[in-house]
Amino acid sequence: DDPDSPFMLIWSLAAFAFLFMDVFLLSLSVFGVERDGTFDWFDITYWTLDIFLGFCTGFYTKNGESVFKQPEVMRHYLRTWFGFDMFLIGSQWAWMVIEAAYIEGSSSGLQFMRFLRWTKYIKVLRLLKLNRAVHQVQVHFQTETSQLGMKMVSCLAIIVLWVHYSATIWYLIGKRTDTGWISEDEALLTWPTNWLVSLHWAASQLQGSIDVHPTFEVWERAYAVSQLLLSVVALALVVSRLTTVMQALQQWREEKSRLVRVAQRFVENHNLPIHLSQRMNRYLVRWQITKQAHQQLTEEQELLQQLPINMQRELLEQARSPLLNQHLIFPALARCSSRFMQRLLCDLLHGAGFFPGELVFQDGVVATDMYIVVGGETSYLHYTKNVRALMRRNGDRSAQLGSGGSSADLDTDVLVERHKTLRSFPLERGSALGEPVLWTRWVHNGDFSAVSQASIFCLGVEGFAELVCSYVRVQKEMQIHSKRFVDALNMAEDLSDVFNSELAFEACSSSSNL
Repeated sequence: DDPDSPFMLIWSLAAFAFLFMDVFLLSLSVFGVERDGTFDWFDITYWTLDIFLGFCTGFYTKNGESVFKQPEVMRHYLRTWFGFDMFLIGSQWAWMVIEAAYIEGSSSGLQFMRFLRWTKYIKVLRLLKLNRAVHQVQVHFQTETSQLGMKMVSCLAIIVLWVHYSATIWYLIGKRTDTGWISEDEALLTWPTNWLVSLHWAASQLQGSIDVHPTFEVWERAYAVSQLLLSVVALALVVSRLTTVMQALQQWREEKSRLVRVAQRFVENHNLPIHLSQRMNRYLVRWQITKQAHQQLTEEQELLQQLPINMQRELLEQARSPLLNQHLIFPALARCSSRFMQRLLCDLLHGAGFFPGELVFQDGVVATDMYIVVGGETSYLHYTKNVRALMRRNGDRSAQLGSGGSSADLDTDVLVERHKTLRSFPLERGSALGEPVLWTRWVHNGDFSAVSQASIFCLGVEGFAELVCSYVRVQKEMQIHSKRFVDALNMAEDLSDVFNSELAFEACSSSSNL
């Protein structure tokens, strides 16, 4: 199984729950809390199944390579956690069996009860696997806010366990002699008063004071002093970590709202109308989102340059293939040759950023690339045959009249501008333009521009042609497809840059039916 699958996320979260309940409930027996054994059976069942799951869960090498082959997975688990897990689960099963024999009155169970009592507490050693469980959970929560949230939760959990176990040790020391601190009142011997008072004392060592004080017993006084010193260190570490998390969160929020505050001051200083202020705020929010996407693309490119080539290709293939698989031609290329598709995704496809209002390509320019929208807002303006006829007519009249114009020329310009307003349409993430350049010489039939900061994938036709020639099977299939694609283009009434293989298949199918 994939160690990063949703199932493993749920399994790791369950591990957190069982680990926390183990270390919490075990210590409650010190305060006289009796357990019915139901949780113990759920706990031992979970960790027994976890051993079987360890033989079938993939892993990552030190170089970051994923390994899923069953023999290698089994050998890896046997070399790492298998011995540790078997020792703990064997101890648990031994305790469960002896405890059952003791309850039934078996003399053999009674004989070994005291000898095996320590096995009931040895499962706390599973906390050594906590780091592994944390890593498996963090893989699924990669956003900045979720990472900060997990750090805060971990800090609170550490504080809770520290206070709880400090209270447990304090209570054990108080019971050690008849003159300990719990001898002051009989209520301190009963649950839950004994736990709450001990917990209150342990929490007060972090900051503050309490009416429960150590007696003149040496062990009580020594533990109280050492606990006070350790609590100061623990509180400093936790507060430092929480402060770092809060500062990071505050910095992220300030950066996000800085321009909005500047805009609000600008509106206030110049007494601008409310509707204009709202338009500006909406645009700033949209601009921040697109800026973050563009910045993320730049940072990803810097990151990939630091990784080995094989890892780069694997990461890029997983990241880019879902976007390209929306178009019919790319899954077909992958079926012809997976290696070809991997090289296309990693070596040929490259990202580019465009600012608001910047043209990606213009009508009438010879095409050199196919484009796929990754993020941001973009629009495409298609020049139809009628508009081209109007533009040619306007150009001819302007040449005849020289620098002077006429009302007819003005009417033509108005019609062209109105067409641009009506025929320009936004493009969604994953939209592709210019696919015909892969199959024939192509001149753009419209304007493709960025409305906001946009990120776009570009696939160069020269590199694509060279790569196709390197794979015989792909070359044969693409020759057949290019002929079909060009035939569909010739049948099209009005050419457009959004024409793709899916439309070509539909056109060929309809013509064959006729």
